[in-house]
Amino acid sequence: MAEFVDPEKLVSVAQMAAQFGYHPKYFSKLASEKKFKAWRIGNIWVTTRESIESYIRTAPSPGPKTNSAKKRQKPRKDSLHN
Repeated sequence: MAEFVDPEKLVSVAQMAAQFGYHPKYFSKLASEKKFKAWRIGNIWVTTRESIESYIRTAPSPGPKTNSAKKRQKPRKDSLHN
């Protein structure tokens, strides 16, 4: 069943990206990956402010994943050749 969204609440993903300090292409990528509710009208992605705010509140923090990253070990001095 299709969800009804008030057309007055629709805004472009690019506008929301600018308001929240993100690159428009990044938000378009998230929209295409269905990370938040968005619809494509022609070549423009549209969404609601509520969808973006909800995504930002629940999205994982960017940055390296410390649990899966292996720590680099420094070479031991006795193993170095001069």
